[in-house]
Amino acid sequence: MELANFEWRDEFSINIPIDKDHKHLINIIDKLVQHINQKGDREEFAKILSAMTDYAMQHFKKEELYMKQFNYPQLKEHKAFHKKYIITTIKYNLALLNYVDTDPAEIAIFLSDWWTRHILVADAAYEKYRLEIHSDAVYGEEEL
Repeated sequence: MELANFEWRDEFSINIPIDKDHKHLINIIDKLVQHINQKGDREEFAKILSAMTDYAMQHFKKEELYMKQFNYPQLKEHKAFHKKYIITTIKYNLALLNYVDTDPAEIAIFLSDWWTRHILVADAAYEKYRLEIHSDAVYGEEEL
């Protein structure tokens, strides 16, 4: 089964500099999809996934600091989403590296679904809150 490319769409934009991180993460997912479609090996897939997990952890720290600036009331829940994501991707990576029966396509689908929902729902919600309640909070370029 060939997977469809996963590319940045304008609807993903929440119109703050964090979009740059999201674009990079989506590009990595697309790289994973291409790797699957080209029948690449598990080890390389695991390396890409590991690098993506590292990048996501940095991204989550920046995002959580941003939400903390304007006392986002759902910060605790948002952090829990992040933690669960990291745990899931680490488990996937361990399964890949230990040759446990893990389908890379399943992982790519999980990633594309998770990031789509997370950006369009959870991230859009904190930015909507900031604009309505704390429009003075700014996501600094220097943190990117």
